[in-house]
Amino acid sequence: AYTPTDPKAIMVVQRIGDTMQPTLLDSDLLLVDTTRTTLDRADKIWTILYCGAGMIARLRPTSKGVRIICDNPTIADEVVEPGELRILGEVIGMLRRF
Repeated sequence: AYTPTDPKAIMVVQRIGDTMQPTLLDSDLLLVDTTRTTLDRADKIWTILYCGAGMIARLRPTSKGVRIICDNPTIADEVVEPGELRILGEVIGMLRRF
């Protein structure tokens, strides 16, 4: 229902930290479409590698690079060169325990 992608290409990752609060909470389970690795949709939520660390963030292409946006208002946006990050997939769904 979320994507026409082969289920073998869907990865489940556990969200850790508060960078995407209030949208995503610590320990949310995310469904990631690993076939979507090209930034062709602004402001979607992506899984990325940045500075050697895994991260979940919104990405927006700009004339100066890629803006990494965290939904937590206490964390500032950062603009990086496209080669400084690697997109692992697009977040297409979320599961949360009550």
